[in-house]
Amino acid sequence: PKGDVVFGKNSQGNWQITKPHPQRVDSFQVEELLRKLGDAKMDLSASAEDQKKTDSAFAAGSTVGTAILTDPAGTQTLQVRKDKNDYYARSSTVKGVYKVSSDLGQEVSKPPDDFRNKKVFDFGFSDPNKIEVQQGSATEQLVRSGSDWKRDGKTMDAGTVQSFIDKARDLAATKFVTTGFTSPAATVSITSNDGKRFEKVEFAKAADGYIARRENDPTLYQLDAKTVNDMLDASKAIKPAAKK
Repeated sequence: PKGDVVFGKNSQGNWQITKPHPQRVDSFQVEELLRKLGDAKMDLSASAEDQKKTDSAFAAGSTVGTAILTDPAGTQTLQVRKDKNDYYARSSTVKGVYKVSSDLGQEVSKPPDDFRNKKVFDFGFSDPNKIEVQQGSATEQLVRSGSDWKRDGKTMDAGTVQSFIDKARDLAATKFVTTGFTSPAATVSITSNDGKRFEKVEFAKAADGYIARRENDPTLYQLDAKTVNDMLDASKAIKPAAKK
């Protein structure tokens, strides 16, 4: 009822949203959904009278979600309904209706946005190799050389660079929006995974913070002003390493 969402694995074996349109996904949320679906069990101890009550509750309940899972062996479905405070399920693989845990019912009933990746950058705990920050007409570029960070050939203070990286890594949307992106006030580009991953994100000021847009991604990320300003301030605070 809250919208259909389809997850599929890409060529690297990572989860992504494929429908209603391609979107980045929070893999942990998808794996948690799969875990709870896989853990769903039938209660075979119910009496005939109790089973009749379960059948009636399922028939009277409202559908909270239907999980459709496909693997090389075929497709299976699990329909989950809610009656009052209880959840019931019917599977395509076995006969009958069974009461299931509220954890499963709540997981299946999550809206699609709950499974989307709210992080602005994907580099995670991979060490960046190159950083570029553009604010107005000023551009700052840092390149990692071994364990050192250098700017224009000069070694920079590792602690101040790490502070910027941490703030960029933690940037997460408070919500997703469809409009409001204007001209970018800042652009941050980060290369990581030994040069294999390149991420470019533009940040535009909005009335209640910032809106971010990743390159080649139509998604717009609403961000708190403080988190973006803290990251940009951290980039300005990067300083040369102390002379030994």
